[in-house]
Amino acid sequence: MNPRVVVAVVGFVLLMRVASGAEVTGSLLFDGQPVSDSFYDLGPSLVFAVSVTTGTQFEGTVDIESDTYVVTDLEADDYYIDVYLDRVPPVEEHGNPGDLQGQTRIELVSSQGTFQKDIDMLFTYRVYAPFAMEDTLVGSGWNCSDYPTFSYPITFGLQDIARATEYVLNVDLGSCSGPSVGSIEERSDLPWFEIPWGTAAEDYQSIWITCTGASGSPLCIGPTYRYADGSRPGLFLRNGEDPGRGIHRTDAHVVPAVAKARGANGTYWFSRITVTNGEPFDQLIDIIYTPRGVDGSADYLTTTEMVPVNERVILWDLVGRMTGSTGTGSVEFRGRNLVISSRTFTFSSSGGSYGQGIPPIQPEHVLSLDGTVSAEMVGVEENVDFRTNLGLCEIWGEPVTVRVWISDGEGGPPSHADYRLRPYENIQINRVASVIAGSSELDGGIVTVSVTEGSGRVGAYLSVVDNQTADPTYIIIAGQKPSGS
Repeated sequence: MNPRVVVAVVGFVLLMRVASGAEVTGSLLFDGQPVSDSFYDLGPSLVFAVSVTTGTQFEGTVDIESDTYVVTDLEADDYYIDVYLDRVPPVEEHGNPGDLQGQTRIELVSSQGTFQKDIDMLFTYRVYAPFAMEDTLVGSGWNCSDYPTFSYPITFGLQDIARATEYVLNVDLGSCSGPSVGSIEERSDLPWFEIPWGTAAEDYQSIWITCTGASGSPLCIGPTYRYADGSRPGLFLRNGEDPGRGIHRTDAHVVPAVAKARGANGTYWFSRITVTNGEPFDQLIDIIYTPRGVDGSADYLTTTEMVPVNERVILWDLVGRMTGSTGTGSVEFRGRNLVISSRTFTFSSSGGSYGQGIPPIQPEHVLSLDGTVSAEMVGVEENVDFRTNLGLCEIWGEPVTVRVWISDGEGGPPSHADYRLRPYENIQINRVASVIAGSSELDGGIVTVSVTEGSGRVGAYLSVVDNQTADPTYIIIAGQKPSGS
């Protein structure tokens, strides 16, 4: 055969091959360097191009010697390129701790030609504390009420990762009945962290680590964890210790005054509370009653109430229900996107009832050293017709000192008294003008409430009471939204 004909035939065959599809190729990098510079024991390898539009999978090849990959015969389309490099037993089972994986996305505008796309490989890290990766975690990876438990704080440790210069711990603080309630982030140049439970006695934590090298590229990815009910690509833990009431709840709704108690002029007071669930799921909410004048971190009563999605429940005589007796205090509801209304009332001898609505303390009502420190309100009455009570309620689970000033609003010298509130403590100073200023004749007096010491957060209110009928009027002493709320 004529040699020129042979060359022409070969050329035709090559052209036909090129015309069959595009090629994607690129380097496999780790911290900006060829992956084999950091890992000398790379085993079986896989690379796939997966169509984003159809899900069709195309297998390619990996050349460990040159730290490259190639996938051929691709049509014009949008693809994910996935690469798996095996390093540890069992061989040919990719994704174990110690293995590497990488992904990139590329849109091919043509079914002809070669397209270049390098891939940054990620090391699948191995956890060695508080458990070994070979262990099966006792508990569920799917049911938040049965996540594995550990006593906090725990030391969370990883195997050293080649070329890593910084490790970042991320902890999502979750509530089993709802979404995230906070987070923790810590950075270190060492692959271990001491993890507290957080500040709010959350139901669970989800924990993951990221790491970077000198190039600034991400270097690691979390492994698949083994639970009693199967494997999941995420670590979910519950606190193994009873956290008690906890502190710093961001999902708390506090009604500062509730009652089942005898009052003046033959009255008897009850509290009725309505709770509406605004979340697209049922919520089992925690209800915490704190008697008046006690340390609420140690002396409290709890119950729960299931509130269906987009529905409300009415809690009649909440204090009597929780105490089995009588009492006054505050009540805290823990849940997400709750709408709460409260009315404390007494029955009239002529029929019907009267009382006052007492809304939950809102962020803009809170006084603290890290937010609005002081607020004042006009409306203190102390005379034959009216009396005024002042209420203070700590909501953050921290001690705080509050200074209360009373002035006549006409330039006279003010009087003051200091009140030390324990965590979650609520108090009420009846006839506050008489107690602080020694005055039984005050019309339109001014009360100023200031936080002077401590990390607690305080809500304050006035209740102006008609002496003839005992009919009260509730007045919020409002500040501005504090930082961190």
